[in-house]
Amino acid sequence: MAKYKKKPVVIDAERYDGTEDSVVKILAMATRGVGAKAIRATFDGLLIPTLEGVMLASVGDYIIKGVAGELYPCKPDIFASTYEKADSEKEERCTCDEPQPVDIVRTRGYDLVACYKCGKVVHEVEK
Repeated sequence: MAKYKKKPVVIDAERYDGTEDSVVKILAMATRGVGAKAIRATFDGLLIPTLEGVMLASVGDYIIKGVAGELYPCKPDIFASTYEKADSEKEERCTCDEPQPVDIVRTRGYDLVACYKCGKVVHEVEK
């Protein structure tokens, strides 16, 4: 039997803690493949469309952005045993030559404008 080793990869992830702030960060992480408008909040958590179907993210779960730009929930114990903090955490801002603002995520204090190309935040607009 052949053996395979998982490639090291740096992922984007946000912990869903049930607050509006964590939801805003997760929505800003969403990309063209799974847009922010496809994610739905319920009393039980967040409904997130994944490549395997719609999954429920509960409070405490991590929302991971996969290599194809898809989002999916991960339980905290699995996340802790699989991932560790990357050496360098940089501000996740759009670095596209020509950003294409698309989704405006409305919050109480500010709006986030996400780039259509990369899904990262282009800028924040205070209300």
